Amino acid sequence: MKNFRRNGILLLILFLSTTMCWGRKSPKKNPRGIYKMTSLVEKNGREVVSPFDQYKICTDSITLNLNIMGTRFSVSKEESILNYTGEKPDKKQAHAIRIYNSNAEHFTLKWWSSFSNHLLFPENDWCTEFYVANSYSEKGKALFDALTQPTPTAEPEHPLYGNWHRISMTEDLDNMKEKWEALSKQENANEKYSGLDIIMINETYFINSGGEILNAESDGKTFLGFRSSKSNSLNKMSVTWLSDNYIIVTRQHGKTAAHELWKRITDDVPPISHIAALFVNRK
Repeated sequence: MKNFRRNGILLLILFLSTTMCWGRKSPKKNPRGIYKMTSLVEKNGREVVSPFDQYKICTDSITLNLNIMGTRFSVSKEESILNYTGEKPDKKQAHAIRIYNSNAEHFTLKWWSSFSNHLLFPENDWCTEFYVANSYSEKGKALFDALTQPTPTAEPEHPLYGNWHRISMTEDLDNMKEKWEALSKQENANEKYSGLDIIMINETYFINSGGEILNAESDGKTFLGFRSSKSNSLNKMSVTWLSDNYIIVTRQHGKTAAHELWKRITDDVPPISHIAALFVNRK
């Protein structure tokens, strides 16, 4: 855990240092920060508003691509770090990605499309995308606020709001309590977690770092609920407090119930750093 924490903090430092806004005026800087794709040139040569809620997270050590699709989002790693190249194709790699007109405020990306019969992308030709910093959809703003900030301090009146690690799930409540009792007896017990099992909750959203972002309702203490898209009824999950940092969240499925053991995350590493670590450590 100590090594992972050190790596996480290092990633945090890298992330924060590379999102500083330097070189705004020069159009030949490496893009660094979070950018939203605002428009693209489609296969008939017209610039159109982007139909995708897509973002690039650009740092010196890694570039991540994040897409939001309804209540789901996905994160993937770019094959290479996005650095300024200029608009002209590379003489050695004619179809390599091109980055130009770039600084902390915006950049243009060209990639070679080999799609056939795609609605937007050309076949065997360049596709051009335009990205702007500090631009988000409503859901994108909520997601990046949760991903890029350190874990919020627990509020006495709304202790459920914050970041959690989902440890396990079972239909046997007694078994869940036994697991918690075993963990609570361990001195300085720290459950290891990755970028795929972080849950972020606030008064408006439930976000699972594995790729889920839902509108949520909660009193911040005893329940967490989601509205049914068909009936608009509120489906509630009850919260049982075992201690200040451990809870059992119960989901009802007909006559059966699934119980989840959650542990509060108290480190100061933004979730995006844990997610980035998945790709940095992957061989």
